[in-house]
Amino acid sequence: MIVGMGRREEKKAQTRARLLDAAAAVFARKGLVAASLDEVAEEAGLTKGAVYSNFAGKDDLIDALLKERLDKPLGEIAAKVDPDAPVPEQAAQAEALFRAVWDRERDMFLLGLEFSIHRARNPDSVPMYRGDRDLQDAMAALMEQQAKERGLTLPLPATELAAGLFALGSGLDLMALNDPERVPEGLFAKFLTLIMGQATPA
Repeated sequence: MIVGMGRREEKKAQTRARLLDAAAAVFARKGLVAASLDEVAEEAGLTKGAVYSNFAGKDDLIDALLKERLDKPLGEIAAKVDPDAPVPEQAAQAEALFRAVWDRERDMFLLGLEFSIHRARNPDSVPMYRGDRDLQDAMAALMEQQAKERGLTLPLPATELAAGLFALGSGLDLMALNDPERVPEGLFAKFLTLIMGQATPA
């Protein structure tokens, strides 16, 4: 009985993975608005019923896709940065790691931007995407922890700093997509170093 349940769970996980891969391909080709669940099912070689057995709808599918392809790798960046390195070096490490994700998942960043606009236009019908908020909370907690360990006072509350840095990063990402020459490599790291350099002894 347990073996059978394990196989069913494994098959369900495989189906879900196929659907996410298919969704990534379809959304990359057509964008959020034009892509349909029928196309996702066809891309995956599955029925539309398989889509609805794994996801509540298009918004739920996008939410799951962004969590897997963006939130997970972005959430791992902080743990890969050397906590004992000087702030400029930490900033450079963080930006390099972020850039690697950005280069690999460019289409997912575009989808995330589309989804943000989609929700802004339909706030009552589209569920809140919590991915950015969770990442901001994690960044705020890390900044508070490092400031405490170094005996520093942050120039603003950690939650406000994290929100501002995410907004800055999103703006630079959008600019880099449209006019990459205006966003030289290392620019975000310079801003991060400048902002964190305002921390004072506690």
